[in-house]
Amino acid sequence: MNAHTLTPTPEEQLIRDEQLVLEAVKLQAEAEAIKERIDTIKAMLVASHGGGTHEIGAHKVQIREGVRRLSSARLTKAYPADQFPQLYKSAIDTNAVKANFAPVALEDFYDVGSPVVSFK
Repeated sequence: MNAHTLTPTPEEQLIRDEQLVLEAVKLQAEAEAIKERIDTIKAMLVASHGGGTHEIGAHKVQIREGVRRLSSARLTKAYPADQFPQLYKSAIDTNAVKANFAPVALEDFYDVGSPVVSFK
């Protein structure tokens, strides 16, 4: 670090960043392994207990049925828009919008999400 400030030198910053990335990659691998184990445990509990609330040791385990959703893909295949237009609604085509307007005219219409950081 610079003797007059707390600002790290470029070399120190690079070492710190490399350590952070290594830690994040290690934690990410651990998190994936933990998630897989949790999913396995949940599947085993569903298989052995089924739906409902179950007292297991000092814990209550609630197993609920999965959420039912209509499959848009299967409905679209079974009821095509040209034969069942009453089942469909129109939506704005953002690709057509981009093709018909200058980028500067669309600036106020963009939403920006959170930054995404990934490690490979």
